[in-house]
Amino acid sequence: MADMKTNTVTESGASSEANQLLTLEQMIKGYMADLVRIQASIKSQREMFNQSFEQDKAYSEVEEEFKAMNRKKSEQKQRIVKSVAVSAVQLKIDELQTELKEARQSLSDYLNRYVLLTQKSDFLGPDGESYQIVRSAKLVKKK
Repeated sequence: MADMKTNTVTESGASSEANQLLTLEQMIKGYMADLVRIQASIKSQREMFNQSFEQDKAYSEVEEEFKAMNRKKSEQKQRIVKSVAVSAVQLKIDELQTELKEARQSLSDYLNRYVLLTQKSDFLGPDGESYQIVRSAKLVKKK
């Protein structure tokens, strides 16, 4: 008799978890659809907004002047970047940005491992400050 009650409770718990999972999946799918709808609406509104500027003659003239000035600016910038000293600085910046990206990724990996091991979402930093570990998830289409 006790086995039947335990079995019924287990089935009930599993059924409840299954219902929660189905509800959660439906909510995720609903929000995914909302994101697509909102993004399409933003695109449509942005196109209407941009068309307002394209149809204004005075704005179009100023825009053309601006583009011409940008071309001149770009030419001068390229001339400066071609110098050896500036090129070396640019290379160093690129290396540092790569190093920063790798350090951030490593920190993220270690923080995720720390959360899994400790079940804590806060961390005391070397400066004595208390930090909250914020984890983020997003959906990316499989390729």
